[in-house]
Amino acid sequence: MRVCAIVVTHNRRQMLARCIEALLAQEYRDFDILVVDNASTDGTEETVAKYPVSYLNTGVNCGGSGGFYSGIKRAYEAGYDYMWIMDDDVIPTPTALGELIGHLQYAPEASFLASAVYAEDETALNTPEVSRYSTNGYRFWYDKLECGMMRIEHATFVSLLICREAVERCGLPCKDYFIWGDDIEYTRRLQGYGASYMVGASKVYHLRKSARALDIFTENNPGRILFYYYLIRNTLVNLREYDGKRASKALIRHYRKMQLKMLLKRTPHSRLKRRVIRSAIRDFKRGRYNVGAFNERRRLYGQETAVVTFMGLKGVADELGKTYGYTVKSAHDKASLLTCFGHVPAAVAEREYAGASEITIDELRRAAKLKPAPILPNGYLVANVGDSTGRLGIFTRGEERFAVNYTSEFERDYKSGKLGPIKDNYALEVREATEEEFDAAAKQFALEASKAFLPCNVILAVDGSARAQDFAEKIRHRLPQCKIFEAGQGDALEQIKSLLGK
Repeated sequence: MRVCAIVVTHNRRQMLARCIEALLAQEYRDFDILVVDNASTDGTEETVAKYPVSYLNTGVNCGGSGGFYSGIKRAYEAGYDYMWIMDDDVIPTPTALGELIGHLQYAPEASFLASAVYAEDETALNTPEVSRYSTNGYRFWYDKLECGMMRIEHATFVSLLICREAVERCGLPCKDYFIWGDDIEYTRRLQGYGASYMVGASKVYHLRKSARALDIFTENNPGRILFYYYLIRNTLVNLREYDGKRASKALIRHYRKMQLKMLLKRTPHSRLKRRVIRSAIRDFKRGRYNVGAFNERRRLYGQETAVVTFMGLKGVADELGKTYGYTVKSAHDKASLLTCFGHVPAAVAEREYAGASEITIDELRRAAKLKPAPILPNGYLVANVGDSTGRLGIFTRGEERFAVNYTSEFERDYKSGKLGPIKDNYALEVREATEEEFDAAAKQFALEASKAFLPCNVILAVDGSARAQDFAEKIRHRLPQCKIFEAGQGDALEQIKSLLGK
């Protein structure tokens, strides 16, 4: 097993020397060291020359994101099996790497393992996000806790041991972030290969000037305040990509309130802070970053096998990502092709319904609606036609009318009173869809799918019923290149993998 420790640095040669010496003091000694220098001007190259390490100068200060991109790319191309990455202000304890390597036996298919990070005063620092993985609705973050490992969702680039296969499948870090946010995006993307864990016994110190969490409101260093532009912009990009537009909009509202608070309380450097926040939000909204590279990062930065969007078959979607490492961009449970492009009044769609199931909320908000996006050659849509042949709930009030997929969850929420405002204001008719409604839905689905996917990359799963087959054929009449398979026959997971052609 070949391991390469990758350290990214810029104009901190004394700090870098401490990091290298801590690496050379590791009890596990079968690894190489690569220093990635972002064009330092303080004599870093001469300092590195004193140690038995490799050296790569990027020629320009491309930030932490560019440095890690270059380092992981160099190590991957050199054939290393694992890449142990960190900044120059990270000081690993002598057993840090050995503990990571030793714990691979408990999670040989992990995408990466992370160390526990501490400040010099032994307080927690750079704590990773706890995993959202679940098998039954409960978060299973204590998977392998008995082995001294905690399952995590994402982490920072402070002592991560990343496996080669994860890089091969999910690509390299996005080099255009410059600083902050690149590690969150990349470690979330690596989940497409396999689970990730923090190893409690692997301990490192992060010698940041401040051990406080990043917060522009309390930041008092004018030079550092400017860097919060990247934190805010990049976090908004990540939220929109992995958590949806609602999450990014919520963060924008948070920063709007913070700007007002800064103004009223006259916090230090208030004008500069508010200008940084405005610039970050404006540039996020206007796409003033390398949008093309980010949207196609799996193709440009690596060899992503497939990026799949699911409508229905959520269980299969989860297994597909976990078993084969494909990136599941979104997976909507019980999404109905009959109603996903229909109109729902804003007063209904935007209302909060306490206690209602996610399936009901998604149906009212049309969360399953396809969004036109750049067509990726490896982007696929798998739609469950069988779920679209169920009952329709038709709500009317005067001339106003909208339809929902009347699932068992929706029926339960409606009858229990959780949808009181709808029940009190709309008449309900529950029935099967008409042929005219099937024709209209097939036409609309084909139109929306062709905007976001290559026609040959659309896959329809049917349950074997005559009505589902008929609906699928109506869609195929408009998308002749789409593929159809019967979800009730054989292993749906294997069938989808075969139809992806990967």
